[in-house]
Amino acid sequence: MTLYFPPDTKNTIDAMRQAIGRNATFYSRIEIVCPTCGIDPLSGQALNSFCPTCSGLGHIYTMSGTVVLGHVNYGTLDSFRWASAGQYPEGDATFQMEYTPEHLTLVEGMDYLAIDNKKFSYTKQIIRGIPTPNRIILILVEGE
Repeated sequence: MTLYFPPDTKNTIDAMRQAIGRNATFYSRIEIVCPTCGIDPLSGQALNSFCPTCSGLGHIYTMSGTVVLGHVNYGTLDSFRWASAGQYPEGDATFQMEYTPEHLTLVEGMDYLAIDNKKFSYTKQIIRGIPTPNRIILILVEGE
């Protein structure tokens, strides 16, 4: 038996995401060498341990955010894991977004993501789509 998938499946999923999607901001940490004191190439430490710009760390750390549109589902509903005491839900939410190489790189390099003023980290990434991948689903756990 041959399964048939309509050729416009990706377009249908993208249209649904546009209609009911929410913005999620993917945050990743950026490390910049301190312009005031710099780094010792041999030790990798700051040249000035009393530097007023970096506090002697040698690097300045900042967060960069990228906004991605996707579908959020709070509570995984049907995804449960087994433990010795029974079943427990796998995550607090799922986030589904379009599959692109840029989005895949963004997911792999992120520290956390924010949706609806809530901070999440992902525990699992699932790539779906037939005949070619067309979406990424993240299983999310809410953080502090």
